[in-house]
Amino acid sequence: MSNSSDPADDPVGHAALVAAELAVRELSARYCMAVDDGRFEEFAELYEPDAVLHVMGGSHRGRDSIREFMSAAQSPELRGRHTTSSHVTTLDVAAGTGSGWVDYVFFDADGHATNLGRYHDRYVRGADGRWRFAVREIVFRGAKPELTEPWA
Repeated sequence: MSNSSDPADDPVGHAALVAAELAVRELSARYCMAVDDGRFEEFAELYEPDAVLHVMGGSHRGRDSIREFMSAAQSPELRGRHTTSSHVTTLDVAAGTGSGWVDYVFFDADGHATNLGRYHDRYVRGADGRWRFAVREIVFRGAKPELTEPWA
C-alpha cells in the first residue's frame, strides 16, 4: 500500500485495508457473541492454533486451553452480554498481521454493567484468508497490560 494517506493514490490497497479492518471488527463481535451464547467450539476457532489468551495474570495457550478456560469462566449462570466500541487497529494487509485495542463492557443477565476494560489484540490472517487472534489480552479497567503495549 502506498505511503500516501490519500486513498485515491492506491484504491486497491485502500479497499484491502478497509476489508481487513472490517474483518477484525467482525472477529471481535464474533468473540463476544460466541462467549455470550456459550458456543465455545466456535469461539476457539477465532484463535490461531498456538494463540494466547491472557487474563487476570494467567495465560492460556492454544485453542483447547483457551476453550476450556473460557467455558469454565463463562458458565451459563454467569453469562450476559459483551458489547464493544472504540476499535483502533493497525494492520499490515500485505504481511497479514496487525494489532488493535477495543473497549468493552459486560452486562450481566439482569442488564447491569459489571465489568469494563479493553481488549489488546494481535491479529494474523491465516492461509484460509480469515483473520484470527494470535494474542488477546483482557485488561480490566484500572489494570495495566502485562503482555501487550498500552494504547498510545
